[in-house]
Amino acid sequence: MKNLILFSALILTIHASPPRDNVFRGCVQELYLKSSDKPIVCRISKFDVDGNIRNIGRFYDCVFVVNNLYKKYTTKLQLDAVVKALKPFGPVSEADVDEVVHQCKEEYPNITGLEYLTCFLSDAKTKKAFKKLMISSDETFFKKDHCN
Repeated sequence: MKNLILFSALILTIHASPPRDNVFRGCVQELYLKSSDKPIVCRISKFDVDGNIRNIGRFYDCVFVVNNLYKKYTTKLQLDAVVKALKPFGPVSEADVDEVVHQCKEEYPNITGLEYLTCFLSDAKTKKAFKKLMISSDETFFKKDHCN
C-alpha cells in the first residue's frame, strides 16, 4: 500500500514537472538529489543500469510517464505511443514493439520502466531507435559528463 501511495504521488508530481526536452534531468531531480547519488546518475547517462540501483524502476517509470509512453496515471505501456515515438528514429513496426513488450511481460511479471528499457535495448529491432528516443528526450543530459 505504501508503494502504491508513493508511486501515485510520483506520477502526479511528474505530470506537473519536467518538460519533454528535460526528461532525464527532471526525473533525476525527483529521485537522485544527493551528492552520493552521482555514481547512479553516471550509470543512467550510460544506460548501464540494473535492478540493484535504488529507485531505478521508479526513475524509468518517470522517464516513460514524461515521454507519454504510459497511459495517463498508470505504468501501462501505450504501444501506439511507443511506435509513434520511435518512428523518427528508425523503422520499427507495431508488430516489433508488440513482440518486445509481450516477451518482456513474460520475463518480468512485475514490470517497471527499467524492464521495458532493458527489453527495448536488448532487442535488435528496437535497440537503435529506442536509444535515440531516450537521448532525444534530454540531449543536454546526455551531452554532459556525469561521471567526473
